[in-house]
Amino acid sequence: MEITPRMIRDVVFRERLRGYDEDHVDEFLERVATGVEILQERLRHAVERAELAERRSSERLEGDDAMRRTLTLARRTAGISSEISTAMMPITTSNSIRVNARSTIGRDWAER
Repeated sequence: MEITPRMIRDVVFRERLRGYDEDHVDEFLERVATGVEILQERLRHAVERAELAERRSSERLEGDDAMRRTLTLARRTAGISSEISTAMMPITTSNSIRVNARSTIGRDWAER
């Protein structure tokens, strides 16, 4: 059973001979009820802050995941680009040799 401040304030004790001072008991119960209200309010705020922190953490993780995927894609793209450059190097070198050879042959023919 959950104890609420209202339950504490509304509780009624039976009177007995040589019992407690009713005013003193009522005063104490009022202080306890006030303390319970304060604790419940603090708990409510703490739960709200925890939920907010959890949402922010999830958002950051999602953002981190997107960043991770972007970096992975960039690395793959850079790797493919590097592979293409490496694969093209013999072709480029071969074309360069041909151009140089044609140029040299052209000069040789012109000098004759």
